Amino acid sequence: MKKMYYFSVVLLLILSINTNLKAQTPLCTKIAGTWAPENTYPNLPVATFYNAAAWLNNILYVQAPTSIGAGATTIYKYTYGGIWTIGTHCITPVAGASMTACNGKLYLIGGGATYNTASTTVQEFDPIANTWATKAPLPIALSGHGSVCWGDSVIFVIGGPWSGSASNLNVYYYRPATDTWSTISNSLPAGQGRRGFALGITNENKIVMSCGYNTTYLNSTYIGTIGADASQITWVAAANAPEALSRCGGAGYDNTFFLVGGSTSIARNDTVFLFDVTNNVWNNKIINNPHPVENIYNAITVMCVEDTVRVFQPGA
Repeated sequence: MKKMYYFSVVLLLILSINTNLKAQTPLCTKIAGTWAPENTYPNLPVATFYNAAAWLNNILYVQAPTSIGAGATTIYKYTYGGIWTIGTHCITPVAGASMTACNGKLYLIGGGATYNTASTTVQEFDPIANTWATKAPLPIALSGHGSVCWGDSVIFVIGGPWSGSASNLNVYYYRPATDTWSTISNSLPAGQGRRGFALGITNENKIVMSCGYNTTYLNSTYIGTIGADASQITWVAAANAPEALSRCGGAGYDNTFFLVGGSTSIARNDTVFLFDVTNNVWNNKIINNPHPVENIYNAITVMCVEDTVRVFQPGA
């Protein structure tokens, strides 16, 4: 059975790595420093690979394909300190999709009947109506990609598909208010298409893309600065990640980017690497994950709990 973990608080380590966090709502001034022991938090009800997750209204939603990466409509919900419950199932079964909270709703984007296939499917969950709806399709079929929400009004979709990701340099962006897609053609630098990578957004209008796979395991990291109208992203090479990893996950909080899980060419990664976006340096790490994971690129999330940034790893 796959587990869910989050970082527990170790005061000395927190104090040594919290100096780069700035005030935001909710204010969170510390970063937790160790993993919670196994079985501290309830297991997901099912084993799952190539899953996707997002927080919305203090509820963690997880879309859970099967344990072999076949598409499913299964949705689970978790409230911090509570238990897992079954959520309203989505419409189309997918695996390898991304999930993003934006404009008060959830968006389950792309994915295929199996993790290594792709679709243009976009599904929207309205928590007030407790219903899913099919929205305007992606411009191309994607899986193995990532997505982030900017300004609670625009969703950027980057990378993928599972087959052909090396040649996909486009960035697609969606405006929930108008249900429309646009394309930033050849946005990524030459040769930087990838799949199964870590993606996150910080509060400095920066998108961080790190590691993944493009004919080989990657450690390259790029920072994209979002233009004022979302129609332009300027990418620059950043410091390489400490490890070359594929199928890893990522998330941003303030100016810190968390690189979680994934695999090297020989083993699963049990370390979380922290990247300081402002100073362009990988300056901390959290070791000894009791349950190292891969195929987690769309399931890593962060949340501020009791003034501490905590990273959640459900499944995979």
